[in-house]
Amino acid sequence: MVVILFCISLPLFLLLTNLRVLATNYSVYEFAFERYEIEESSGLDQQQLNVVATSLIDYFQNTRSDELLDVKIRKDGMEYSLFSEREILHMYDVKIIMDRLFQAHNITFVIIVTYVTSIFLWSQEKKIPYMGSLLIYSGVGMLAVLVSLALIIFTGFDRAFEQFHLILFNNDFWKLNPSSDALIQIFPRQFWLDITKIICILTIFESLLLIFLGYLLSFYGKKS
Repeated sequence: MVVILFCISLPLFLLLTNLRVLATNYSVYEFAFERYEIEESSGLDQQQLNVVATSLIDYFQNTRSDELLDVKIRKDGMEYSLFSEREILHMYDVKIIMDRLFQAHNITFVIIVTYVTSIFLWSQEKKIPYMGSLLIYSGVGMLAVLVSLALIIFTGFDRAFEQFHLILFNNDFWKLNPSSDALIQIFPRQFWLDITKIICILTIFESLLLIFLGYLLSFYGKKS
């Protein structure tokens, strides 16, 4: 049971690490704003978009679970709320999910460190080849799941995106209007498609790396 928990925690930790880094990295937002020409589509200038990016990063990173994302933008000397009440409530739902994912990220890290430490301190088995086999199991399992999900997502992204929201949210605040809602103007469909691709590619690469490292540990561990 503990071995299964470790084999699940390791690839899940890598997946959540990729998600966490992308969600809290200012460069990702900056690149996206330029790539998708958000200044033109949203009517916001670069300074205002910088405010959006830093506000979102701070919102995801802080631990205040009751906080609402009310981004203030200055235009023509006046300050106003960028997001509507519907958008703010949707982002509150998103924050709850992100908080849980970040907690899961921390928990998987503790499980990995605890298990690896216990193996090297108390296990009587050949530790290096044993760890190698666990890395292989973890990598292969995650690779199979990711490839299957990638095929489902990228052969029908819009439907998968909708189902994703229906599963995660118990309201329809996520159904926004591209012509009037700033949130969807700043983060259009193509952004979510590309960010999903990046997370999948990174995690697939890391899974392959786990398998390769596992084979190395198994091979050289048995020789020693």
